[in-house]
Amino acid sequence: MAVLSAATTRQTVRQLSAREATGVLLSRNVLVYRRGWLWFVTGFLEPVLFLLSSASASASSSPASRSTATRCPTPSSSRPRCSRRRR
Repeated sequence: MAVLSAATTRQTVRQLSAREATGVLLSRNVLVYRRGWLWFVTGFLEPVLFLLSSASASASSSPASRSTATRCPTPSSSRPRCSRRRR
């Protein structure tokens, strides 16, 4: 009798398309994390703010240096024709 009841109550599950599966996953994530969005924002902003602060600190601590290389005009061919001269 158990075999018969299991066979009659079994539901068929259809395969979801990629678009439907993505929608189901996104809606599940919205429901789960709707109150924890602040954790995601701060988790993203912390490394970005760290990189910005370290870049500004290193830029302010080192003097601006000029390049001593001379610029050559770009020739039409792929080989550069000018070279750096020593004085």
